[in-house]
Parts: sequence; C-alpha cells; structure tokens
Amino acid sequence: MNFNELVKSTTKPRLGNKVQTKGRDGFDYLSWAHAVHILGTAYPDFSFEVRNFPQLFTRKVEGEAEYYVLDGVTVPYNRTSTGYYVEVSVTADKLTRTQVHPVLDGRNQPIAQPTSFQINTSIQRALAKAIALHGVGLSLYAGEDLGDIE
Repeated sequence: MNFNELVKSTTKPRLGNKVQTKGRDGFDYLSWAHAVHILGTAYPDFSFEVRNFPQLFTRKVEGEAEYYVLDGVTVPYNRTSTGYYVEVSVTADKLTRTQVHPVLDGRNQPIAQPTSFQINTSIQRALAKAIALHGVGLSLYAGEDLGDIE
C-alpha cells in the first residue's frame, strides 16, 4: 500500500468509531493503538524508536544553578527553556518519519513539571502523529487550510 492509498483509506469517515474526540475544543484524534494496528496491517515490518536525550542534572554552585550531564544517563524527553519535548521516529517501507512533540496536558497546554505518565502520554501522541506522517489518519490533522484530503 502506498502513501496516497493509506491517506484515502484512513480519512475520518472511513475510520468511523476509531476516531475519538477530546477536550472542550473537540479535537479529533486516532489513538496510538489504532494507528499502530492500521500501519502494522499495511506494513507488518514497520518499527518505531523513541529518542533518548542526555539527562540534565542541576546542582548549586555558590548559590547559582549549574547544569551538567553524566555519560550514558539518558531519558526519553528533552528539557529546554521552552518546555519538555519527546521525539518518535517511525520506519515503514524503508522510509523513516520523525515527530517532535511537546509534553502537553489534556487542554494542549505545556506542562512545566511533567510526571512520567504525562511524558509517556506525549510519547504515544508523538507515535500516532509519526504514523500519520506515513498517511494513517493524516486527514485528522488537516485543518480548514487544507480542506478534505479525499
């Protein structure tokens, strides 16, 4: 199955009850489990990878915060001055697509100090979006600017 076939076969009407809605703004989405199933059916040998980043440690030196890393100590998120991010790459049919996703709450707002559960949730969202970059449920992310992909 090629990209265009996946896009056309996984539009909102064709996905039916697999499409869920969240939040007060009513965002439509495809759960990571459904996305994995659909992509796995089209490409049984697909794979994905969650990127790990060096873990930043903080210590006080003369009252000032100092950041440092230890070789080999990594975490599945990147902490930056603008928030926390996760990154997931999905490979299908020898093509790798990567999604960088901020760690967000249920209202799609950045979380200042996320828990491990919130980081895991963002990893699953990034996985679903990386799969969408291969065509699965892509129309769910198309705003009014693109109209109906079909």
